[in-house]
Amino acid sequence: MTRSRLTILCWLLAASLTSEIADAHARFLPGGNTPARSNNPGLKTGPCGGVPKAGTPTIEFQRGQEIALQWEETINHPGRFEFSISSDNDQTFQLLLTIPDDQNDNNLPHRYNSTLRLPANLVCDNCTLQMVQQMTENPNLTRPYFSCVDIRIVD
Repeated sequence: MTRSRLTILCWLLAASLTSEIADAHARFLPGGNTPARSNNPGLKTGPCGGVPKAGTPTIEFQRGQEIALQWEETINHPGRFEFSISSDNDQTFQLLLTIPDDQNDNNLPHRYNSTLRLPANLVCDNCTLQMVQQMTENPNLTRPYFSCVDIRIVD
């Protein structure tokens, strides 16, 4: 095998391993009660992975309602999950809940369930519920992954 072919083969192998590793981290559970804008778990761009609102939300909650959250981590990382809400077209987010990433084995995916109480004083036709996975392997550089759900909150 020539040196150039060996080099190309090494590059292809490295690219395939890198894309497999970078392809997934965390997302709202597909098929769960909070359907995400995107099922891609590797979204690194805030506030919602670069995925714009699709239109009118299909899921509706009452203000102050306690809702069930379901999400999964597809690659094991130490850190936490932060849940926030925006009522101004993803411009600002209010942190509502932080959950530690307490499943630290390689039996993946890790499935999580929790509850979150929506703000009692918030009514909106097109809010965003955001989950951010903050990975903390390097305390000087936390790396987030994003997943968002478009919701309506009624009185």
